[in-house]
Amino acid sequence: PYFAHRADPALLISFVTLGNVYPVTERHDGPETLTGTSMKPGYTAHYAGVVADGSTPDWDKIRDVDNLFDEVVVAQEPQISPVYLIRLDTKNLKDIAEDRDSSRKSQ
Repeated sequence: PYFAHRADPALLISFVTLGNVYPVTERHDGPETLTGTSMKPGYTAHYAGVVADGSTPDWDKIRDVDNLFDEVVVAQEPQISPVYLIRLDTKNLKDIAEDRDSSRKSQ
């Protein structure tokens, strides 16, 4: 993970109140993109399934479901309530991240 190489890595665990969610199916680089736009009227969050580079997949062709991630954009900061801050021990973290990265490249 990208945080493995940080000087003081941590995870922030939060509760998120989504409310009325707009499901994003448009490609991020297409003519209907929502990138850089405001929240859809009547919605309090946007949800998109994305691949590792942050782009939306071609849903008709996607086969590697292990490489799918969830992305949520909320309209206002009060929708997020931090609960835990987990500080990570860096002793073995870099080795774990490098092992994970190399195993992903070999697939």
